[in-house]
Amino acid sequence: MSVLVGHAEGLAPRHPGSLLMLLVLLVALVLPSCQSRDVPAPDASPSASSEPAPAHEVDPDSDEPQATDAPEAPRRKGTRIVGGIPPIRRADLVSTLTVPGAQRFLLGGGQPSSFFCDVENTGDTEVLISASRGPGTTVVARLSPGDSASHRFQPTETAIVANLSPVEPAKVRLRVWGDTNLQMRYEPR
Repeated sequence: MSVLVGHAEGLAPRHPGSLLMLLVLLVALVLPSCQSRDVPAPDASPSASSEPAPAHEVDPDSDEPQATDAPEAPRRKGTRIVGGIPPIRRADLVSTLTVPGAQRFLLGGGQPSSFFCDVENTGDTEVLISASRGPGTTVVARLSPGDSASHRFQPTETAIVANLSPVEPAKVRLRVWGDTNLQMRYEPR
């Protein structure tokens, strides 16, 4: 290739079209090596396009198969974020649990530091998420199937996941960040 460049340099001052010839020669040398390596060659015609025509330009009478819109992915039911967004790092504790009908699951209470909990209702019944400190209870969220809620529970505060169905079990997924040395227990609603 250096021989070709050396000859082309010698021709440049005498022939003004030699630069064009050099460019054509380089393209002729590079194009076959691109094709042998499965690299797409540059498109020669600027009007050719690999993208499909917009929907308003497609001929409905043509025999070519028409692109159909892909079916939409099933939408996840509403998600509520209450009390902040979960941390970006991996959860310190992940648990899937079942709360029997007319019962509630208590997490924490008496811990020296706060913890952040994300609760996702993966079952078919509604659940109520509450925070309890001493005699008072605060409702965090009411979760329909598929909903989730997040909340930072303060030191000594208890997270309560109550099954609102008297008979059907509730299934939830808990993700906890922070203090994981927490009490866990069930009690009647």
